[in-house]
Parts: sequence; C-alpha cells; structure tokens
Amino acid sequence: MPACKTVLVFSTNPYPAFPTLNNLGADWAGPDMAQFLPPAWLRKDEVTDARQHEAIDAAMMVQREHVRRAMLDGEPDFILVSRRSRSGSPQDAGMRYIDYFAVFGSDPALATAFARYTKVADQGSVQVYARDAGNGPPTSH
Repeated sequence: MPACKTVLVFSTNPYPAFPTLNNLGADWAGPDMAQFLPPAWLRKDEVTDARQHEAIDAAMMVQREHVRRAMLDGEPDFILVSRRSRSGSPQDAGMRYIDYFAVFGSDPALATAFARYTKVADQGSVQVYARDAGNGPPTSH
C-alpha cells in the first residue's frame, strides 16, 4: 500500500487494523479500530424483545456517527475492508460478508463520501480502497 496518513478500517475484528496501521505509521481516521455492531444490527429481526431492538438501534446510531465523523471530518486516505464473515465465527461460515458501504451508506452524506474511493487492491480477506475522484459507490463484495 502506498504511503498514507490516515486509514479507516471496516471490520468486526481488530484485524486488519492492528498491527497494520502501526506498521504503516498511519493514523486512525476515526475513534474505532473495528465496528462491532453491524452483525447484531443486521440480525436484529431475530430479536423479539422490543427493548433489545431499541438498544441495538441506539448503539448502531453511535457506531454510524463514529463512521460519519471519520469519513466527513477525517477524509481517510485509505479504507481497509475485512472480507471475513459477519462474526468471523465457524458458525457463520455460510454467511455473506458485511457490505459496510451499504450498511453505512444509507446515510446520504456517507454515500457521497464513499463514492470518492476506488478499490485498489484485494488481498483476499482484506480489500483496500483509495480516496480519489471516485467512479461511483464501492461495494465490499
């Protein structure tokens, strides 16, 4: 990956953020090294308790705001996207990957920001997107 200043990582696991960013000498673009909420949010229809449903939505709003600040205030040079299954657990082996751009891109400002990135590398379990003029919204699958 070329020299960069800031990187945002979309993952439910601290990998690929650590130790990659340390080894690159890059800064975190946001307050989180991973987004732990999307798997729960994507499966919230399985929850029958209304209070838990509300708690998941409230927590996801906080997660979305963190991504919003990172993208709109930080404008990271690169975005790393994990290609692991939703939770990374063996039980989820048949599950699709999380499409972080779709999850967070429902916010119009984030969709516009994501459109400025182009996939520049696919390292198997990690995709790398670089900020540029963009040619439409990226997709993580």
